[in-house]
Amino acid sequence: MRSVVESRDFHVHLLDGMPNPIWRAGSDGQRDYLNRAWLQFTGRTLEQELGEGWTAGVHPQDIEACLAAWRESFAARRPFSLEYRLRYRDGTYHWVADHGEPVFGPAGEFIGFVGSCFDLQAQKESAAAIAASEARFRGLVERSLVGVYLIQDGRIVYANPRLADWFGYAEDQIAGLPVDDLVADEDVMLVREMLRQRLEAGVQHLNYGFRARRRDGSVFPVEVFGSRIDIDGRPAVIGTLLDVTERERDRAALAAAAEVVEASPTVLFRWAPTDGWPVRYVSENVHRWGYRVADMLDTGFRFADLVHPDDLARVGEEVAAHLADGRNEYVQEYRLRLADGSYTWIEDLTSVHRDEAGQVSHFEGLITDISERHAAQEALKQLNAELEERVEQRTRELAALNKELETFAYSVSHDLKAPLRGIDGYSHLLLEDHAGQLDEEGRLFLGNIRAGVKQMGRLIDDLLAYARLERRNLQNSDIRLPDMVRGILAERGGELEQGGARVELEVPDITVRADADGLAQMLRNLIDNAFKYSRDAASPLVRIGAAAAEGSCHIWVQDNGIGFDMKFHDRIFEIFQRLQRAEDYGGTGIGLAMVRRAATRMGGKVWAESAPGEGATFHVELPQ
Repeated sequence: MRSVVESRDFHVHLLDGMPNPIWRAGSDGQRDYLNRAWLQFTGRTLEQELGEGWTAGVHPQDIEACLAAWRESFAARRPFSLEYRLRYRDGTYHWVADHGEPVFGPAGEFIGFVGSCFDLQAQKESAAAIAASEARFRGLVERSLVGVYLIQDGRIVYANPRLADWFGYAEDQIAGLPVDDLVADEDVMLVREMLRQRLEAGVQHLNYGFRARRRDGSVFPVEVFGSRIDIDGRPAVIGTLLDVTERERDRAALAAAAEVVEASPTVLFRWAPTDGWPVRYVSENVHRWGYRVADMLDTGFRFADLVHPDDLARVGEEVAAHLADGRNEYVQEYRLRLADGSYTWIEDLTSVHRDEAGQVSHFEGLITDISERHAAQEALKQLNAELEERVEQRTRELAALNKELETFAYSVSHDLKAPLRGIDGYSHLLLEDHAGQLDEEGRLFLGNIRAGVKQMGRLIDDLLAYARLERRNLQNSDIRLPDMVRGILAERGGELEQGGARVELEVPDITVRADADGLAQMLRNLIDNAFKYSRDAASPLVRIGAAAAEGSCHIWVQDNGIGFDMKFHDRIFEIFQRLQRAEDYGGTGIGLAMVRRAATRMGGKVWAESAPGEGATFHVELPQ
């Protein structure tokens, strides 16, 4: 905060030190600042000049045109340049050139006007003197601190030493140059038009700025005041030129500082360490709360009066505690009253400043409106409460669903499988006791019936296993992976001998933290899947491997079977989804779905790599 305040104070001080009169008007059109040069020029006080008081010094013959042009420019939010007579401090009137620019905020909002004046009286007198005597003219301009020029037929007819020096030429070198040679390319058309208006359109006086070009090609900003005259019976333009590099730099810095403060959501304060915390400084953007700076700097204003009554005691106690602890920075949150009487939550980052004796000299605070954040926090608390209630309700619902699922599983395992056992038993008796009474087609039909019953039984068993996987609580324990893999292969010893498949193990001595039943079910399904789809290979081969990485365990099962198209990668992990006919490769379409579900429940993931005819590799990654 200190850097912004010091920058602002610096530039206000700089404007007060400028030789030209400078003014500022707010968005209501009233002038709220005039620098020291203006007051010295008019000989009046700041209170007399503020608002529309400055108009009292405009010449009676000029006031109507002056105010009309000002109001038109103000309404249109566009720059203006005026010339009028302004009463000098000795009671005489001086011609002045008044140039104003509209000021806009970062969001494009209109803030007001900033303008500067130039005393044209000497220029007017110089112009008259030129007409009277060339020698007298040269005597005035040769020693001028501003650049003086005379333009005719689009060329520099005369330039005084100051102007020639600014552009990097000797006097005899700049005379005769086209005006275009002294103007940056992007402003050539502007300067041509300004000259045309005075030479052809009847405009007598103009004041404007453009980017000039030096002899070495460098560019710098200038401001010119030019008037039309006749030289040897032909029109010409005579005027003065100012190098405004420093002024533009200062103006830009001042505007940037003002924009930073105005755009900032944080209001800057300085408080005295006395009862009620009187305000000694507040940034301009306090208007966002509906207050004026002048109101807060009033001697009877106390910042403590803005703090919510329910928060005031707490805030005071916290400040006292921080000071007692010797803290020079602290953050507080409390409610602050806005000008309309409503309250908003703010965050106050305060820094304590002390004198050489260690006593508190003042406080400086960065105050930010956090009403939206506070509302979001309150909404989050409410949402958390609602979520907790929803979780409890969902838990009750899940408990009921699990109960129903257990009932369903019992019904499936007993009520559905009982008829299947009857069908299988009677079809078996028919084949044993009455096979001679059946022809070949009848025996085929009975065989298909028995095969269908077995397939249905396997499907019911797999569905029950899938259901148990969903509702069973995980019991994580340390599992030696090589022992589990060898145990599963031992269970399939007979199948391996009959099928002739070769198994290669690349499983190091890894201990996995996982649910033993879930991991075993997952490995069984992957290994069975590899045996099934590699059985028709010339030399069936199944590779089982694993590797430990930081924070995870990677397991893979690879076969050299028929493989699959990777565009069906996600489909093979869905329940009841098959890529091959059941007649060619048996199964229920549930095994790989169980693999993915088991891995997901254990916080892992599965994926596969394959190509038709090149076998497949299934990967499982589990967290450790």
